[in-house]
Amino acid sequence: DKIKNPIYGILLPALPLIPVLILLKLEPHNSAMLLMCAIFGTMIFCAGGGGAWLFGAIGVGLAGAAAYLNYLANSGGYAADRLGGVWGLTPTDTTNMLWQTRQSVYAICTGGLFGVGIGNSVQKHQWLPYAENDFIFSVVCEELGFVGAVALILLSVLLTLLGGLIPSRKAAKSDPVTALRTE
Repeated sequence: DKIKNPIYGILLPALPLIPVLILLKLEPHNSAMLLMCAIFGTMIFCAGGGGAWLFGAIGVGLAGAAAYLNYLANSGGYAADRLGGVWGLTPTDTTNMLWQTRQSVYAICTGGLFGVGIGNSVQKHQWLPYAENDFIFSVVCEELGFVGAVALILLSVLLTLLGGLIPSRKAAKSDPVTALRTE
């Protein structure tokens, strides 16, 4: 099993990724870099690459992603403004938030406990950009309120757990991709 060897299962498949990451850094397209690394990690995991070394590689990858986000947040410029505008503030202090984040917080706060009703959102029509995808959770919070938002989070957790049970109950535990195929 060459794929269980960390050289053949992790390092050699990563070689074509390195020039792509360099080009994306020169662009700069930081979110694409993080997405490419996440896609690479998912492919290696599904292929069963690296064997027992995979968990160490996942830890190193997560630490590297956290360090890179920290670098971006402290480096100044557009990326630092975006990261600071999204993660660096409390929802009660909207003075330094970016416009999109502020409108998202307004939508969430407008919902109250039970929301304004399905289809009655005001923020999605004029204020939230890409309300149908980027800010869908804000719209759900406004329309269904805190109770609906908590129900959505719980349903997401439930679906994730059920999705994890599928391969664990199948006979092909050594190959996650085969375990997810239907019979």
